[in-house]
Amino acid sequence: MQLRMKDPVRLRKGWVGQVFHLGFDSKSRGVEILMRKKTGFVCPKELRDLVGRYVMVSGVLERTPVILVNVHALNWDDVGLMRWLLAATPDLATHQLIMGGDLNCVLEPRAERSRPRSMGRIRMTKELGGFMEKMTMVNLWGRIL
Repeated sequence: MQLRMKDPVRLRKGWVGQVFHLGFDSKSRGVEILMRKKTGFVCPKELRDLVGRYVMVSGVLERTPVILVNVHALNWDDVGLMRWLLAATPDLATHQLIMGGDLNCVLEPRAERSRPRSMGRIRMTKELGGFMEKMTMVNLWGRIL
Protein backbone atom coordinates (compact mmCIF):
# COMPACT_ATOMS: atom_id res chain seq x y z
CA MET A 1 0.00 0.00 0.00
CA GLN A 2 1.28 3.45 -0.84
CA LEU A 3 0.78 5.98 1.93
CA ARG A 4 0.09 9.64 1.23
CA MET A 5 0.53 12.39 3.83
CA LYS A 6 -3.22 12.58 4.44
CA ASP A 7 -3.62 8.79 4.89
CA PRO A 8 -2.20 7.81 8.34
CA VAL A 9 -5.70 7.64 9.82
CA ARG A 10 -6.36 4.66 7.54
CA LEU A 11 -3.70 2.71 9.44
CA ARG A 12 -5.41 3.03 12.81
CA LYS A 13 -7.20 -0.29 13.08
CA GLY A 14 -8.25 -2.10 16.25
CA TRP A 15 -5.27 -4.47 16.23
CA VAL A 16 -2.65 -1.78 15.51
CA GLY A 17 -0.62 -0.59 18.48
CA GLN A 18 2.28 1.36 16.98
CA VAL A 19 2.56 2.96 13.55
CA PHE A 20 5.85 4.07 12.05
CA HIS A 21 5.20 5.74 8.74
CA LEU A 22 6.37 8.21 6.24
CA GLY A 23 3.84 9.54 3.80
CA PHE A 24 4.47 11.53 0.69
CA ASP A 25 2.46 13.80 -1.58
CA SER A 26 1.90 11.20 -4.28
CA LYS A 27 0.71 7.62 -4.51
CA SER A 28 4.09 6.47 -5.82
CA ARG A 29 5.83 6.74 -2.43
CA GLY A 30 5.20 6.28 1.26
CA VAL A 31 5.94 3.38 3.60
CA GLU A 32 4.81 2.08 6.96
CA ILE A 33 5.62 -0.44 9.68
CA LEU A 34 2.69 -1.56 11.84
CA MET A 35 3.01 -3.25 15.22
CA ARG A 36 0.26 -5.30 16.79
CA LYS A 37 -0.99 -3.97 20.14
CA LYS A 38 0.09 -7.08 22.02
CA THR A 39 3.60 -7.10 20.53
CA GLY A 40 6.30 -6.01 22.94
CA PHE A 41 8.30 -3.48 20.92
CA VAL A 42 10.30 -0.57 22.31
CA CYS A 43 11.64 1.84 19.70
CA PRO A 44 14.27 4.38 20.75
CA LYS A 45 15.41 5.14 17.14
CA GLU A 46 13.44 5.90 14.01
CA LEU A 47 14.94 6.97 10.68
CA ARG A 48 12.87 8.20 7.76
CA ASP A 49 13.67 9.15 4.22
CA LEU A 50 12.37 12.64 3.48
CA VAL A 51 11.09 11.61 0.06
CA GLY A 52 9.06 8.61 1.22
CA ARG A 53 11.25 5.69 0.16
CA TYR A 54 11.91 4.01 3.51
CA VAL A 55 11.21 3.96 7.22
CA MET A 56 13.61 2.24 9.62
CA VAL A 57 13.17 1.55 13.33
CA SER A 58 15.77 0.20 15.74
CA GLY A 59 14.58 -1.24 19.01
CA VAL A 60 13.80 -4.31 21.07
CA LEU A 61 11.16 -6.78 19.92
CA GLU A 62 10.19 -9.31 22.60
CA ARG A 63 13.67 -8.98 24.24
CA THR A 64 15.51 -9.29 20.89
CA PRO A 65 17.36 -6.24 19.51
CA VAL A 66 16.12 -5.68 15.94
CA ILE A 67 16.22 -3.20 13.10
CA LEU A 68 13.04 -3.20 11.04
CA VAL A 69 13.19 -1.62 7.59
CA ASN A 70 10.41 -1.13 5.05
CA VAL A 71 11.65 0.07 1.66
CA HIS A 72 9.83 1.26 -1.43
CA ALA A 73 12.46 1.63 -4.14
CA LEU A 74 11.30 3.35 -7.28
CA ASN A 75 11.34 1.71 -10.70
CA TRP A 76 14.86 2.63 -11.73
CA ASP A 77 18.30 1.31 -10.84
CA ASP A 78 18.83 3.60 -7.83
CA VAL A 79 22.12 2.26 -6.47
CA GLY A 80 22.53 5.52 -4.52
CA LEU A 81 19.42 4.76 -2.45
CA MET A 82 20.67 1.28 -1.68
CA ARG A 83 24.14 2.52 -0.69
CA TRP A 84 22.69 5.24 1.52
CA LEU A 85 20.16 2.91 3.12
CA LEU A 86 22.73 0.24 3.93
CA ALA A 87 25.26 2.78 5.24
CA ALA A 88 22.61 4.53 7.38
CA THR A 89 21.34 1.35 9.02
CA PRO A 90 22.25 1.68 12.72
CA ASP A 91 23.25 -0.99 15.23
CA LEU A 92 24.13 -3.72 12.72
CA ALA A 93 26.73 -5.18 15.06
CA THR A 94 24.24 -5.68 17.89
CA HIS A 95 20.79 -6.01 16.27
CA GLN A 96 19.16 -8.44 13.86
CA LEU A 97 18.09 -6.83 10.59
CA ILE A 98 14.67 -7.54 9.09
CA MET A 99 14.17 -5.75 5.79
CA GLY A 100 11.09 -5.92 3.62
CA GLY A 101 9.04 -3.91 1.22
CA ASP A 102 9.26 -3.43 -2.52
CA LEU A 103 12.87 -3.17 -3.64
CA ASN A 104 11.88 -3.37 -7.32
CA CYS A 105 14.80 -5.67 -8.06
CA VAL A 106 15.21 -9.42 -8.39
CA LEU A 107 18.00 -10.93 -6.30
CA GLU A 108 17.66 -14.51 -7.52
CA PRO A 109 16.05 -14.66 -10.99
CA ARG A 110 15.97 -18.48 -11.05
CA ALA A 111 14.05 -18.64 -7.77
CA GLU A 112 11.87 -15.55 -8.17
CA ARG A 113 10.85 -15.71 -11.83
CA SER A 114 9.19 -18.44 -13.84
CA ARG A 115 11.30 -17.39 -16.84
CA PRO A 116 14.69 -16.16 -15.62
CA ARG A 117 16.16 -13.51 -17.87
CA SER A 118 18.65 -10.70 -17.77
CA MET A 119 17.56 -8.02 -15.31
CA GLY A 120 17.91 -4.31 -15.99
CA ARG A 121 18.55 -3.26 -12.38
CA ILE A 122 22.00 -4.79 -12.15
CA ARG A 123 23.81 -2.19 -9.98
CA MET A 124 21.18 -2.12 -7.23
CA THR A 125 20.97 -5.92 -7.22
CA LYS A 126 24.76 -6.22 -6.94
CA GLU A 127 24.92 -3.66 -4.12
CA LEU A 128 22.21 -5.38 -2.11
CA GLY A 129 23.58 -8.85 -2.88
CA GLY A 130 27.08 -7.82 -1.74
CA PHE A 131 25.67 -6.39 1.50
CA MET A 132 23.65 -9.54 2.14
CA GLU A 133 26.71 -11.73 1.56
CA LYS A 134 28.87 -9.58 3.86
CA MET A 135 26.24 -9.69 6.62
CA THR A 136 25.43 -13.41 6.00
CA MET A 137 21.80 -12.60 5.24
CA VAL A 138 19.38 -14.64 3.15
CA ASN A 139 16.63 -13.73 0.74
CA LEU A 140 13.62 -15.49 2.27
CA TRP A 141 11.39 -14.71 -0.70
CA GLY A 142 13.69 -16.69 -2.97
CA ARG A 143 13.75 -19.55 -0.45
CA ILE A 144 9.99 -20.03 -0.01
CA LEU A 145 9.04 -20.18 -3.68
